[in-house]
Amino acid sequence: MRAASAPTLDSHVHDAAAALAIEWGGVTGDLIEIAGPRVRLSWRLADAGAARIRSATSPAQRLGRALELLTEMALLLGDAVRVRAQSALAAAPFDVQQAALRRKAPAPDVAAVIASAAAALVEDMVSRPTQIPS
Repeated sequence: MRAASAPTLDSHVHDAAAALAIEWGGVTGDLIEIAGPRVRLSWRLADAGAARIRSATSPAQRLGRALELLTEMALLLGDAVRVRAQSALAAAPFDVQQAALRRKAPAPDVAAVIASAAAALVEDMVSRPTQIPS
């Protein structure tokens, strides 16, 4: 995960996201549950996303729906990751903070990373069983 819109936080966002153990599971009354480094995304979100991806009639439509699900996941995770990244930067030595403020746009090909994540999500969602009991 890269902070394409916030170069100052880019490496800290990447580190904060990489430190999280993200899983699908039961979540009561919400779509996300965060406890320390563990993040649980609701089966309801996974099931809804999988159903939309499976119902797509073309590979392009499946990828589009996977991007919709990735966007929703990023929105759910964004605040927690951003707070952790900001805290890490605030705790860093002054010279590290100054270097971060001078940082320009991130180097990696963000579009390729997102496309790869969407393709992997299609694979996962098409093959996963529904988890919510009927």
